[in-house]
Amino acid sequence: MTKLSNENWENKIICINNEFSYDYYKELVNKYMKNDCREINFQNRVVVPFLERLFINTEGISIVDVSMQYKNRNSEIHDTFNYSSQEKAAAPPDLLIADNWNYANKNNKEINYLAAIEIKSPVLDPIYDKKIEEYKKHTRNEVSFHLEANRKVILTDCIRWQFFESGCELDPIQTIDLFDENKKWKTKIVKNDEFLIEQLQLDSTREDDPDKWKLLCGYIPKFLTEN
Repeated sequence: MTKLSNENWENKIICINNEFSYDYYKELVNKYMKNDCREINFQNRVVVPFLERLFINTEGISIVDVSMQYKNRNSEIHDTFNYSSQEKAAAPPDLLIADNWNYANKNNKEINYLAAIEIKSPVLDPIYDKKIEEYKKHTRNEVSFHLEANRKVILTDCIRWQFFESGCELDPIQTIDLFDENKKWKTKIVKNDEFLIEQLQLDSTREDDPDKWKLLCGYIPKFLTEN
């Protein structure tokens, strides 16, 4: 399995353009937590569009749904062993972040499998309010299996994002929580400039994106290029 070097990555980036707002992200998560909390909705309606927007100006990067690519779907052109553990009981990851993706991946050395992603419902299978040893055994096994086939794995329930690397077992190298200690979305209140307050009649303070959201948006691309 090949990896994308920092130098090559930097050459691919046209500009950093994060326009998937924190407010919109919260609205989506809240919507599906309330109305339809199946995992597939958080995968396809939240995580996929968020990541696609995050990498919109990064040439060659694809967010690929492989959640149904079980081993019995191997064919003359597609081999799940490139990103899925060979353990008999192991299911494929939900998503891949891949560079130069092509479904005809059998013996295709041009594809860089940058990370596997496992997604959970924050209602049906939350991880945000638990210690990792309290996660369901099935969830811990999935991360372990994915790390057998992929150097990097992301686990998320859209509230907690955890980042794992092969060789570190189930010890995440980074955990980013978007809920505070009261299980509410994190917020940040900042002061407006005195000039803007006076000239535009603005309030003295405004709500800004919390540091953890900014960290998440910046860390995901960094995570994919770290050795």
